[in-house]
Amino acid sequence: LFVVLLATVPFFVLLGFMDAGARNIPRFDQYRAFHIAVAAADGTLQPADFFRPAHGHMTVFTFVATALNVWLTDWNLRTEAYLNVVLALVNYGLYLMLFWRTAREYMLWVVVPFSMLLFSVQQDFNWIIAYDSAWHLSLMWFLLALVVLVYNLERWWSLWVAMLCGI
Repeated sequence: LFVVLLATVPFFVLLGFMDAGARNIPRFDQYRAFHIAVAAADGTLQPADFFRPAHGHMTVFTFVATALNVWLTDWNLRTEAYLNVVLALVNYGLYLMLFWRTAREYMLWVVVPFSMLLFSVQQDFNWIIAYDSAWHLSLMWFLLALVVLVYNLERWWSLWVAMLCGI
């Protein structure tokens, strides 16, 4: 129980960092999502809008998150930045699933270091800038592919699902 509680400390430190640093103003390349935000707000959003090139670190999924955020919160970038934390929680769970399957006896030894690694405030802008969810999303799809392969190694469809995660 102590180890599990200790593993939550980096997460709560991160939440404090997010509360202090996340702002409801566009930063850096966030302006590249304006076309999505405006089109979502005025009802003219088209599927092609999600595939518009935007500096390589804004993907279809980051644009979908922006559109959803516009519809749900009138494009509150502070709220959208918390998507990074949600994705990190998902990634943490996927890491633990992989470790549970491959080296279960050492699980207690990795819970805290994985938490410190994934929820580190050293990532700074990757947390407080909403469009940086692309990095967390990329990691999530990679880890999901690994989980599918590790848990379903002998099933023919697992390779296809893993390849789909890579797209």
